[in-house]
Amino acid sequence: MVTAKGDLVFLDFGVVGILRPEKRFIFVRLLHGIIHNDVDILLSAFEKLGVTIREEDRESIRDDLYIALIDSEGFTLGTNNFSMVVNDLTEVLRRYQLRVPISLMLMLKVASINVVFSGFSDPTVVFLVFGFAMAAAITKSGLGKRIAYSAMARTRPKYRNILVTFVVVSTLLAAIVPSGTARTVLMGPLGMMLLPVV
Repeated sequence: MVTAKGDLVFLDFGVVGILRPEKRFIFVRLLHGIIHNDVDILLSAFEKLGVTIREEDRESIRDDLYIALIDSEGFTLGTNNFSMVVNDLTEVLRRYQLRVPISLMLMLKVASINVVFSGFSDPTVVFLVFGFAMAAAITKSGLGKRIAYSAMARTRPKYRNILVTFVVVSTLLAAIVPSGTARTVLMGPLGMMLLPVV
């Protein structure tokens, strides 16, 4: 970001971490290379930030970076097409399958934060975590053993009766533990507890 005085400021929302002064300088050089359409500065900054460029790809990458920079000619930090330039640079890095360090990924938005962490906001994940927590609580508290022994006390210890009991207990647990995977995790120890009875 550029302040009203013309100073370049890096905003860190706790995702990038701490940027050492030399890294800040490299980021400034990267921006300098973008603004002045200087591919050599850009490549040097990429390499200093940890991007490894294969020698056989170097000239092709130089050409593609130059094309991306020319497409944004006349760019200044105050204009809105900075995201277009960054998207073009990111596309060049992807095309050559270059390994990009996390600090540069976040700056170039190789993948947006929403995409990277989208799996954690999915309700299915929350549902499964809750189901596993319930299964762990039922096992740890001994409720699972009580359910197994209570169910077995009502039937004879025969294979068929144990299977029916197992299905009934699993069905009853569906009201408490909604996740089928978590119920399976819970029913495993119950089954192991019932083995000595057979």
